[in-house]
Amino acid sequence: MSDFLSFVRFTNPRFWCKIVLMNTNIKKSALGLATLLLFGAVGQVGCGATAENAANTQTTQSQAKELPADTTAPEFTFSEDFEIEEGDSVAYKSHVQATDDSGEEPEITVDNSNVDPETPGTYQVTYTATDAAGNSSTVTVTMTVTEAAPYSEKKVGPMVDEIIASVTTEDMSEFEIAEALYWWVKDNISYSAVDSETENIWEGAYQALNDRKGDCFTYYAIYAALLTRAGIENMCVTRVNGPSDHYWNLVNFGEGWYHCDTGPGSSNYRITCFMQTDAQLESYDAWDEECHEFYQFDGSILPERATKIIYGPETYGD
Repeated sequence: MSDFLSFVRFTNPRFWCKIVLMNTNIKKSALGLATLLLFGAVGQVGCGATAENAANTQTTQSQAKELPADTTAPEFTFSEDFEIEEGDSVAYKSHVQATDDSGEEPEITVDNSNVDPETPGTYQVTYTATDAAGNSSTVTVTMTVTEAAPYSEKKVGPMVDEIIASVTTEDMSEFEIAEALYWWVKDNISYSAVDSETENIWEGAYQALNDRKGDCFTYYAIYAALLTRAGIENMCVTRVNGPSDHYWNLVNFGEGWYHCDTGPGSSNYRITCFMQTDAQLESYDAWDEECHEFYQFDGSILPERATKIIYGPETYGD
């Protein structure tokens, strides 16, 4: 028998199979017949399985389509009015909380477009909570900005900054900045015997800038304010065992702690008390016949001071 091409086609609702059989004598070939029967059986089984899988997929998709849509908006479970002082940073989101029925945390956005934290007043802040499905809810709280104390760093700091900018440059070292600020105080503040009634350096600094005079605390305070705003480490030293209170500055410009006193010193014994060591102050006290305790202090409560002399004489009165 001549060669021939035989096609066997199996179909189901979605797929069909095609088998090509080529044989020189299909009637005489048991192998050919077996091949035809085998492929036919496989085709029927394969197509039947595929149809079952398709039916299962359609059922799953149908069930998924039946799930209800999420239309429930998040709920704010906590919100509060709050108050800050002018100039403070604001942690807006710490004043609200929201949850969503999905179990996921909703996204909270803040509308503070009408808020000015630098200006005292009352402002409205609106929060929006949005879930993954796009549902959202809002809540509005009141934010009150109060005025800072008149003798606070927020009020006096900008005034101090103007002085720093007028006597320093960006290429100065901390030592040079400290020296320039020291001489600004010496040249611009006069001594007044009236005792200061505050221990707040910003109030003392304000008095120095406003009155251009003051006692030893005023001198200490304005220099401390200048150093602080310039980023130079400093602290207060107070006299012990003396006839009256006395204040001066301990300054660290990066090479150890040194004594600085911008005040005039004892009336008849004027010195430039800038970056002095303990030994230099002891020498001054020994020289000052009016007040041998002018620079007595409790060193145990202060950081260790530098011993290298970098400014002024080794001893006074020689």
